[in-house]
Amino acid sequence: MKRILTMLLLLLMVGCMLIGCAPKETGGAAGDTQPTQAIADPDYDPLHGGKTLKVLAIGNSFSNDTTHYLPAIARAEGFDNVMVGNLYISGCKLDQHATNAATNAAAYKYYTNFDGAWESIESCSLSYALKSQDWDIITMQQGSTYSGRPDSYEPYLTQLIEYVNANKTNPNALLVWNMTWAYQADFEKDMFQVYDRDQMKMYNAIIDTVKSKVESHSEISRIMPCGSAIQNARTSYFGDTLTRDGYHLSDLGRVIASYTWLVTFTQEPLSTINFTNVSDTLTLTDADKAVIVEAVNAAFAQPYAITNSQYTEAPAVGG
Repeated sequence: MKRILTMLLLLLMVGCMLIGCAPKETGGAAGDTQPTQAIADPDYDPLHGGKTLKVLAIGNSFSNDTTHYLPAIARAEGFDNVMVGNLYISGCKLDQHATNAATNAAAYKYYTNFDGAWESIESCSLSYALKSQDWDIITMQQGSTYSGRPDSYEPYLTQLIEYVNANKTNPNALLVWNMTWAYQADFEKDMFQVYDRDQMKMYNAIIDTVKSKVESHSEISRIMPCGSAIQNARTSYFGDTLTRDGYHLSDLGRVIASYTWLVTFTQEPLSTINFTNVSDTLTLTDADKAVIVEAVNAAFAQPYAITNSQYTEAPAVGG
């Protein structure tokens, strides 16, 4: 009898060990940080032949700006399966994203646009959003005030990249960096004092920081040069008027940023723009479209430089 009890005890111990070592499913509950098991395909097409756009932004109000018109623009340019998500916390920096990831904090407002209309979920975690879809593209960015401050990037960017790669459900999903823009020259808030209230100083600091702190991460596949596209457009007849409050983009600025995203995804310059009726207060003219094409294509060709516009004179009204 004693021998039988000993054998039963041993069998029970072995069974417990086997259960404890069983692999977790990658699509499990929020907070599961087990790495995706499948191996990424180096030839993966994130746009599925130019018909599908599934992108998740991990950001703040600047990702709100850059994604605001992205679904409508993508559909206007021929995509028929468009899913855009945006994890939003006002002014969120990399260190806060990294902390939220480590603690599985339900700290975000999660915006989604799957059928042409924006919806939102309150109190959402990073893990939930990552696992809610098999995203093809996942974007990251720094808080705008800190975007040109290299000391604010690490170890937080590394931690965020590791978390995203461990929790994304699509092993082929590309990690893409959103390079944001400098503030308007007459912006009055104290946050601009970090750059001595100098737009060009801020722009150059952003460029230098992306080069030194983001490009060193081989996990990040592409840089979206929104900052350069906006700066290019500022040299046109648009002038330094592409924000609505000195730092958040106007509707026109949002269109420029969204087209910069799309060109970064397609890796093909713009030839035409099919998105015209932006909002109740903005309809793009042919002249406006020419400036946008020029600014975006120049940023795509030279992401770390300003290209002066040839369209410096506003067209005559009715011309």
